[in-house]
Parts: sequence; C-alpha cells; structure tokens
Amino acid sequence: MWFNGFLVAIDGALSQMGNPSLARHRDALVLGCFREDVWYLRGIGAVTQNPSLDHFCRRDRRGGFIPWITRDAGACTEKLARRAVRAWRSGRVAQALVDLGRAAHPVIDMACPVHAQGVAHGDDPYEWRVEAMAQELRRLPAAEAARCEDFAQAARDLAGHAQKHRIARTRDEADAQARALMPLAAAHTRALFERFVAQAGDTANPREDRTGEALGALGMPRAGLAKWFAQLEGFAHRHGGERHYAELLDFVHGMQARLDE
Repeated sequence: MWFNGFLVAIDGALSQMGNPSLARHRDALVLGCFREDVWYLRGIGAVTQNPSLDHFCRRDRRGGFIPWITRDAGACTEKLARRAVRAWRSGRVAQALVDLGRAAHPVIDMACPVHAQGVAHGDDPYEWRVEAMAQELRRLPAAEAARCEDFAQAARDLAGHAQKHRIARTRDEADAQARALMPLAAAHTRALFERFVAQAGDTANPREDRTGEALGALGMPRAGLAKWFAQLEGFAHRHGGERHYAELLDFVHGMQARLDE
C-alpha cells in the first residue's frame, strides 16, 4: 500500500470509532504507520525503503513472503501491537502511539491482493488506483464493524477477504477491488485500535498533543527525519502533486514545521 491508502484506512477507522482521545493523536499514528516501511541506516545516515517481507500472508501456508522463514502480517501486527501496549502501560505514550501506527501498517497492507497472496510486485495497478481514488474511497459507506480476538486476527481476517480477489490487471478491475476492500481496511484497522484500547486502558488526554514526542519516538535523528520528510514530499510531487497528494503534502509540511520549532 502507498500513502493515500494508509491515510484513508486510518482516518476511516478513527472516524468510525468515535474515540476523540485516540483521534486527537492521528498524526502520531500516521507517523508510525509510514515509519514501518522505512529503514534508517545509522552508520551512513541513509533512509531507504524496507522490503517488508513480513507484510504478506498466504492462504493455507505459514509465514510471510518467504513461507516458513519470514513471519506473516498477522504475527508482525501482533508483535508491534503488544509492544504498543507495553509502552502505554509503562507511561511511554508517544512510543505507544507510534508502535500502534506501525501495527496498523501490515493490517492495511492486507487490503492489497498482492500482499494477501504473497505475490512479489513492483508496480501493482491496485495500489496505484487506491492512491488516485483516495477521495472517492473516503466517501464510501463504512463496512460492517470487524472484531478480533487478538491483534493478529485483524490482519489475517482482512487478508482472507483480499485472497478472494485475483491480482488486478486492468484499471476497471483495480477500481472495483479498491471499492470493495478499502472500507474493509478501515474496519479492520478500527478493530485493531479497539483491541488496543481494551488492553491498554483509556487513551491519553485529548488536549495533549503528542506529535512532537512521537517524532522523537521514530528512531531517527533530526537529520534523518528531515531527509525522510523530503523523500515523502518528493514522492508526492512526482506522482501528481496537489491533485492526488494534497493531504500527504499538508501532513509532511506540518511535520517539517515541527522539526524547525
């Protein structure tokens, strides 16, 4: 999934929950979600794409992209969400929000048939159509609420829906899949968030802005964050600019302003 897809799913989940405390921390959750796809190489200060081999599932087979070797998206979600709960309970609220956002990432990836079916992809029509259709997808009716007994189930159940779809080859096919699967992505992200709230306890005071603290919980120095945000901004401008990525650009510019404070 690319950036608009993550924003659509997270915003949909938060609006459906009606939890103003968690919604107040939307930007910290988004930071964590985006961070899950990135490696920061400390020795050389490089920011690069994470191959995310554990952001995949397969039908009736254990493991992620490499069966039996890499964990699947459900196990990845479980690990990250449990880490978020531990951080919350120990009073590290910003770290918990970042880790919860990271846990949402593999869940939302399961709305992509290529991820849900363990298919290598470099230029998936479905993912790009989600990016182009973001505003339409935001206006779709909400899917029926999902429930999960553990964090892993949020990812695996969504993967089960995406496994019913073949890999899209045409624009029309990808559009139809996006309309069917992205509301489910929001519903399963909501299930993840609700499970977190149930396990961690009540969320932080809605008047408290944790975004600045969340920047410090991303595991990058200021120079690394500046480089990363510049990469996000460049991506948006290369792929349609304000036409497709007005919300991403607003988010990035807001984070850049935070770094300059």
